[in-house]
Amino acid sequence: MDLHPLTVHFPIALLSLYSAMELARLPVLMRQPFWFPLKAVLLIVGVVGAFVSLGTGEEAAEAAMGNLDRQVLELHENFATVATWVYTVLTVGYVLMWLDRSTSKVRSLPAGLFLVRLAGWIAASPLSMAFALAGLLLMTVVGALGASMVYGPEIDPAVSVIYHLLIR
Repeated sequence: MDLHPLTVHFPIALLSLYSAMELARLPVLMRQPFWFPLKAVLLIVGVVGAFVSLGTGEEAAEAAMGNLDRQVLELHENFATVATWVYTVLTVGYVLMWLDRSTSKVRSLPAGLFLVRLAGWIAASPLSMAFALAGLLLMTVVGALGASMVYGPEIDPAVSVIYHLLIR
């Protein structure tokens, strides 16, 4: 049974929502006490789901090996892996910052101050917006390549453009 279609959409939704929230930067929302933990939960659950999706994608690729264009499949896998790691970097920053905010025990670790500064650099600076945008763009490419394998490269204009930019 191909579990990939069942596992891939939930992390996409969570990580896309995180990216939209990170890119919006609405001051009224950023002052809310729930804002940071909400983004952190979206990232944590989304990244766990993304790693599950990578695993089910490997199984789906093995099952359909002869029926797929190998070049498209490899690009799809590579972009999915990079997107997952981009969001993982953000997640590490958010987890460290969240732990520091809630317990301050991160600072007591041997490299604690470095970790806290690193977390702030990743999660509380404009760099988080760049990572969120990069992750969102990477996921768009992943989705377009996945759609081109399932439905064909001309399923819609966006898929067609991305497919023809990357596949020669």
